[in-house]
Amino acid sequence: MIPSYTVPHMMPFSLRSKAEKHRTQVAIC
Repeated sequence: MIPSYTVPHMMPFSLRSKAEKHRTQVAIC
């Protein structure tokens, strides 16, 4: 997998979705 700091403009939706999922999980927990 490509690191987020290498190409953040290439797939920002992926990183954003991951961050949102993580935040939601933390919030639920």
